[in-house]
Amino acid sequence: MVPHPQRGRVLHSARHSRTNPAEHGATLQTDGTVDLCHVAHPSLEDSCGVNFATNAPLLRPGQRTDVHGFRCAARAGHITCTRTRGVGKGKGFVIDAADVHAVGGA
Repeated sequence: MVPHPQRGRVLHSARHSRTNPAEHGATLQTDGTVDLCHVAHPSLEDSCGVNFATNAPLLRPGQRTDVHGFRCAARAGHITCTRTRGVGKGKGFVIDAADVHAVGGA
């Protein structure tokens, strides 16, 4: 889960599990706008598209990454991604295996 500078510095994240096939994700824009996605039964036609960056670090609990004014921090069971500067500072999302929601007034 890292910014993708070539695409307007947007963060995108999604998760699902074998016991719960639902998919969810979030996109965080540089202005702090957060778009949430929830799909109960993902398919080729309906899913939360994922931006897999091959150079994205795998964050383990206690780790964080800061890139281009975005911060993602991993804790046990969830990851929080927020803007650290600019008009969207403090806005972002929290994602875990069960859900995703906006934080910081996003």
